[in-house]
Amino acid sequence: MRHLLAPLAACGLFLLACGGGGGGSPPVPGPPPPEPPAAAREVMGWVPPYGLAACQAAVTADFGDHDVQDGLTRVGLQFWVPRNDGTLKYADHEATTPGDSDVAWWKAWAQPRGIEVLLTVYNNVGSGWDWPLARAAFATHRATFVAALLAELDRLGLDGIDLDLEGLGDLDGDRAAYAAFVAELSAGLKVRGKLLTVDSFHYIWNGPNQSWWPDWVGKVDTIHAMGYDDLYEGGSLYQPYSFQQSTGVAAGFPASAILMGLPTYVDSWGTSSGRGTGALAHVQEARLDLDGPAGIALWDLRLTAPAWRDATLWAELAALKAGDAP
Repeated sequence: MRHLLAPLAACGLFLLACGGGGGGSPPVPGPPPPEPPAAAREVMGWVPPYGLAACQAAVTADFGDHDVQDGLTRVGLQFWVPRNDGTLKYADHEATTPGDSDVAWWKAWAQPRGIEVLLTVYNNVGSGWDWPLARAAFATHRATFVAALLAELDRLGLDGIDLDLEGLGDLDGDRAAYAAFVAELSAGLKVRGKLLTVDSFHYIWNGPNQSWWPDWVGKVDTIHAMGYDDLYEGGSLYQPYSFQQSTGVAAGFPASAILMGLPTYVDSWGTSSGRGTGALAHVQEARLDLDGPAGIALWDLRLTAPAWRDATLWAELAALKAGDAP
């Protein structure tokens, strides 16, 4: 999930992110897609395999009037990696290897509180983000990979699947294969009434990225824009939360389907849009300052920066989660 940004391409690529750059007049935009009924804003948080104990301690900590359980709606267990043949295994390259007992702990904590638990599959196997490994699974052995993900979901009684398959460089040649994989996995999840979410780069570099978003309309429930400390409303070009949201709406998603990645490893980042640069200010930007309802995706649930262990911040996230009016 945490990744190094590739260098920005020429600013002319900005047009590509919005579907422009071609000849002729741009199409007349239609109305934004409707929000789902009672579109409670989602607050997603991840549990990395190297942070099992720290995440458990953070989500059970008493911060005062509001704690993590008040503001969280989903947990992504980043516990699984693919094999080259499309089968699936628990990530075993970290100091701690997760297992069924860890999944059971998170289900027991989260689900009674109305927090959904997702299977997050990722492809960082210790030496970096291994895109050839991901491609072998989702392209070469797509049917096997889809079947393995659905079987593990069923076996463990989880609420959905979160795709955290990342690669660096120009990967647009794999866009069609990734779209076919998403479509096949989505079909299997829909018949089960389960969720599908995708973690995406927050501009038009690497893969998957914003230019791929239109492929997933009707198939993916939410997209997590993995900007973290490179996203804030006071930024420029692709950095504002409003740009992330408008790009998602232009692709065909409801505004609430685009979750803004926020970093729980720092107290303050970016430049101010008028509210400040602290974590609370950026949560308020996402909650109060955008044209449509926005969700938030937290990397990660260790909450290592002190600002994220504050009752006031979790009260703000609880208000966002509930869709409370300003």
